[in-house]
Amino acid sequence: MNEAANRIWICGRGGQGVQFLAELLNGVFFAEKKQSWMQASCDWAIRGGQVVARVFADSNPQSQWAPSTDYNLLISLYPASPPPLPPLAENALILDAVKSGAYALAHQKGALRALNLLMLGQLLAQYPLCSEDVVAWVLKQKLGPSRFKDMPVNLDMLELGTHLGRS
Repeated sequence: MNEAANRIWICGRGGQGVQFLAELLNGVFFAEKKQSWMQASCDWAIRGGQVVARVFADSNPQSQWAPSTDYNLLISLYPASPPPLPPLAENALILDAVKSGAYALAHQKGALRALNLLMLGQLLAQYPLCSEDVVAWVLKQKLGPSRFKDMPVNLDMLELGTHLGRS
């Protein structure tokens, strides 16, 4: 696992997928006993509106964190150009759903609602910031019994994303 301080910026439209991914990552970091914090914009009440979520994770207690002036991971779920980007670290990893082919692949599979999991798989293949097993466990907890039927599609998209990230 990558033990560096992770400053993740996630953007998209509509909101639920962006917020779900941020909450999922926050839960995964918590399960792995890392200090984490997430914030999602509330502008997504209007379907199709711009949404940004931020997730911060570190092995150090929050009181030791320096104010974030840059992000080292950026995930764009936009099918169009993303909003203005935040300050990025010099070596930031930028994952764009359109440029990487993930958006087209999710569309082809009829699983655009799981694009966020496909992008998470791609991220984990290129930058292993957490355990895929823990992601699956937290995903199951977040979905709960009422949405457990969605688990196979989400896990398939996560795995497909890891293959896409390695190719």
